Amino acid sequence: MSRTLVAVLLSAVAAAVAWPTAAQGRRSSAPLEAALTAYAGGDHAVVGRVFARSLDFQAQRLTDRRRLDRFLNPWQRTRAAFLLELANQSSHVAPAYSLPLLAAGRAYVARRPDPPGTAPLEDAFERLWHQTASGILQRRQLAASVEEYVGAVLETRAASDPLLRARLLLGLGIAQEQRCWLDRPVLVRAGTPVQELNRSSQPSGRRVPERRPGTKPDVSRRLDCLAAATERFAAAAASGGETAAEARIRLAWSYFQLGSLPEAMQMLEAPAPEGDPELRYLSALFRGRVAQAMRQEGDAERAYREALAISPRAQAAGIGLALTLFAMDRRDEANAAAASVRTRQDEAPDPWWTYLAGDSRFVDHWIRQLRGLL
Repeated sequence: MSRTLVAVLLSAVAAAVAWPTAAQGRRSSAPLEAALTAYAGGDHAVVGRVFARSLDFQAQRLTDRRRLDRFLNPWQRTRAAFLLELANQSSHVAPAYSLPLLAAGRAYVARRPDPPGTAPLEDAFERLWHQTASGILQRRQLAASVEEYVGAVLETRAASDPLLRARLLLGLGIAQEQRCWLDRPVLVRAGTPVQELNRSSQPSGRRVPERRPGTKPDVSRRLDCLAAATERFAAAAASGGETAAEARIRLAWSYFQLGSLPEAMQMLEAPAPEGDPELRYLSALFRGRVAQAMRQEGDAERAYREALAISPRAQAAGIGLALTLFAMDRRDEANAAAASVRTRQDEAPDPWWTYLAGDSRFVDHWIRQLRGLL
């Protein structure tokens, strides 16, 4: 009798322990499914409300690939868009979750029922999904992750979608540009040959000259890195499409950093798209920098004033104008230009500050377009 009673009691205890665990599992999945239901009903702000902190992502175990695969079933554009918005939100509050979410999403989008080229709506949706994912990774300057993601998509989708291919090639160039910036020499370190940073390179397509004895290894690495960036941007520019103009402008900036000033100016001769004021500003800003380096102060002044006409309170163009006027011995005007930068009361946005973040500037716009295709 006693053994039977003990067995009954142990069974009751085990059930009491197991029940909360199962219930907890059901509760942990509930917010994700409930958020998806609200999202499908048009409540697109639900992602920001439910996943406001890193702990919210952790509670849903969103790095568990098997769990994500179960959630991503069956195929629905709404699920794909919801997952992309989760990744976008994570890039702001929980960056460790961005790459796992995007990797799962890339595999999920590839499961679309209609093969590429047979359904224009599905093609447009997939194109937006992939370029938005690349932009999210660029926001955090995750160069290796951008290359990993973009490389995988290029292997499977580039041939059937020239527009997507052009955008992703630009993303590869931006990833290389980010790597060059993060690996740049520490200029404040004693003995660093700063003049080497602008040493002229060979024209695009030729190897960078061998490092001279005594040259710092990090400077040599930077030159190699920038040369690789020029190759990627040249490929993106040659692919045409709406990305070609930005590829040329970024190619010009890489040439400038290598000291290839005529090549840089040549890339900046074509006008930037009228519908992209940030790109127009950067084009004018870079023309000012290149002209200034070539001692063409008159051209530099005109370029900086053009940049300020597009973004009147931009700091980089304001400082460039002040320095150019000082070099032209127009000191009163230079002082006035410098004072206008120093005395600004607000933190006016300068497109130069977000230059390295690349396509992240389009992420919110592309997500709105994706919602329109649901």
